[in-house]
Amino acid sequence: MSTKKTKKTKRPKFTVGPVKVRAARGPSDEGAWYWRAVRYIDGAEHTLWTGWATQEVAEANISAQVAAGNIEPVDRSSAVAIPRTMGDLLECWMYAEEQRQDIKAKTKQVNKYYARKGKAYLGHVAIRQMQFHHLETFRDERLEANAAPNVVRGEISVIRRAWKWGIARQYCPNRELPRPLLKAASVRPKRTPSVEDVRRTLGALNPDSWAFTTTLLIAETGMRVGEVAALTWNNIDLEQGIAKVPYRSKTGRRDVPLSDTLTSHLTSVRGDASSKARVL
Repeated sequence: MSTKKTKKTKRPKFTVGPVKVRAARGPSDEGAWYWRAVRYIDGAEHTLWTGWATQEVAEANISAQVAAGNIEPVDRSSAVAIPRTMGDLLECWMYAEEQRQDIKAKTKQVNKYYARKGKAYLGHVAIRQMQFHHLETFRDERLEANAAPNVVRGEISVIRRAWKWGIARQYCPNRELPRPLLKAASVRPKRTPSVEDVRRTLGALNPDSWAFTTTLLIAETGMRVGEVAALTWNNIDLEQGIAKVPYRSKTGRRDVPLSDTLTSHLTSVRGDASSKARVL
């Protein structure tokens, strides 16, 4: 039996002078849309107004503002648009975070990425109805989508921070949004390579390749991949047969003995490399 596909309602949009207005979501049961009015200044998009209204009311409101000359960008985090859903709340919180001068641009970028994931899954939930079980469902759905546990933990943290931000501005009910339990998945390898595995791997590699040197260093010294990648020839004492690995400790390093086989190999591959050059 064939089923008819539900036709999506086309979101309305209109323009009043230099202001472009489009519906971001909706309609609600009352026929209202969530509108976003923007103006482009020197190629940059600036939000002038956001809020729920019918198209007739939105057009009248924007027309009146344009006629009065009130078309300068405003702070979306202010009470101009009261957030009604978690999507609204996260959008306002993101804008407020963008204005902060005490956090790095990279932090803002990460927070924005996490907040968008929250909007995608929880944007439709009304703020007054937001409960702990919504976060649990969010966690489960993100993990089922193969998101890394640490990433999901960051996304939940951003949602809870936006919630606290909303409480301070009386956008959200004055109640805590608990953190759902989330265990990080084990990253330990299921099987440790045997000595014979290492020998076969080295036998299949070109002795002059970086892959051979990397494998031999890890197998002979037990150093971490990051430590091996960071080694410079200044860290290698071929005469003493020692690798001076930078380490966060009182001495600032730890000495790792090198076998005769490894010392001989490193001597052959160094060539004319300077002491500041990387081993790999």
